[in-house]
Amino acid sequence: ILLDSLLQESGMSGSCVLLNCSSGSAHWIVNLLLQEEVEEDDTNNKFNFTVQTKYFNADIQLNHFSHSQLSEVDPGPCLSSTEALLLYCEGTKDSFQRAEKVWSRVKEFSPAVCLCIVDSTKDKAESETELTRTDIMSWCLSNQFELVECDEVVEEAVGDIEDKVGKDRILEALRSHTWSSMELLPPQTNDTQKEDKPSTESGEDKVDSFEALFSEIGRASCRER
Repeated sequence: ILLDSLLQESGMSGSCVLLNCSSGSAHWIVNLLLQEEVEEDDTNNKFNFTVQTKYFNADIQLNHFSHSQLSEVDPGPCLSSTEALLLYCEGTKDSFQRAEKVWSRVKEFSPAVCLCIVDSTKDKAESETELTRTDIMSWCLSNQFELVECDEVVEEAVGDIEDKVGKDRILEALRSHTWSSMELLPPQTNDTQKEDKPSTESGEDKVDSFEALFSEIGRASCRER
């Protein structure tokens, strides 16, 4: 009943779906998106949060459920308007088999943002049940997902632009999308920019500037006479 209600109410713009294809909890992603700690509750799978940037705000409805719940119902009502799909997986064959089943039912709706989130990857599988980073990357490329490795760190920033990686990349990806529910913020005026920009002149520079100004006024007055 809860999931049926969720599917009926989610036909709105600005929809983000989090699907847990792992054997653990994905609730930490809910906390990350909401930017606050909320108690994990199996009876509550729907949350509201706002994507905020310097250019726009967008109200988003987050629908969070497991792969088993999705397999029990028609995903159309919930996913037809989904703009962002977040798959939380682990580096095992079972997890990506679940992801494959989920994606086979969702891909027809073509979400604009598709993230495959894993805690970490391995260069070499330690058992037959595990997948390597190459295996996971291959799946992501084949299905047009961006791989987000939560334990990834920035090795070296290039120039003034620092690309977000790890958990920070999840929020950055959502902020980079043009949401259908976004509301543009008023542009900054020149006056606002001047007020926000700190003065680079020192006290002595200002004194020199005033003296030069008064000197020029004095010379202009003499010429008029």
